[in-house]
Amino acid sequence: MDGVTLAARHLALTLAGVSLAGTSLGCAGSPALAAQLVAAAQPGHLPLVVSCWEKQVEASGFQGEYVTTVDFTVEGEMSRLRDARVTAVTPDDARGQALATCVAQALNGTTLPRTADGEGPGFAPGTAMAVKGYAIAFVAPSPDERGRAEAQQAHVLLGPRANRCEGLYRYAPPRDVTALSTELEEQEKRAQASAEGSPDQHARALQKVYDIQLELRERLRLDAAAPEVPAANRQRLEEALALVDQDARRTGALIRCEAPPLPR
Repeated sequence: MDGVTLAARHLALTLAGVSLAGTSLGCAGSPALAAQLVAAAQPGHLPLVVSCWEKQVEASGFQGEYVTTVDFTVEGEMSRLRDARVTAVTPDDARGQALATCVAQALNGTTLPRTADGEGPGFAPGTAMAVKGYAIAFVAPSPDERGRAEAQQAHVLLGPRANRCEGLYRYAPPRDVTALSTELEEQEKRAQASAEGSPDQHARALQKVYDIQLELRERLRLDAAAPEVPAANRQRLEEALALVDQDARRTGALIRCEAPPLPR
């Protein structure tokens, strides 16, 4: 694994800002319910949708900005999305159409959490709810585009950064430890499995491991710094933080990165 280098082109997990614009919730709708839906539809709760944009923005050389307008139904009992249909995409070019197809499929494979988790609040409408005209903005990583997306949504997935050694993306705030630990274990297995294949694919897998390690490190740092944490718990968090920091530096060395120092 030593000496693995990343491809010359940047990798990306990109900013996906979700906004509510001209949305109708049918007979079950209300402004409060609409706000709850937007709050629950964080990028972290829409991983398949975010994946559509990751593929699209990487293929385009990290350029472009699209808005898809979607109709779908939220099942009341499970908060599962179904019958998703993209009614418009702007700009309506070949890449936009490919993105629209992917988004519809991704939404049909999405279930929103009914209760709050580390990604944000849940959504439990109680009865089936038809949603029309739901706008999802996909924004590339220029400073202006980031600013617009951050204005649309308080917590968005940001990336890629100018320096991949700082991690190509970040969640704000970082996700919870359990979710990150599970994702890290799965990504480490993928990285190990890719070791005998394409060096480029292996480097990408290692970059993702590194990104998750940095996010987990930040989550542990914030948790350990919380004033309400008992001393014994804080010690365990700090021990875990030190181990994750070592792991991040070890992975960073494989992709020729020096992990940024921990904030004090």
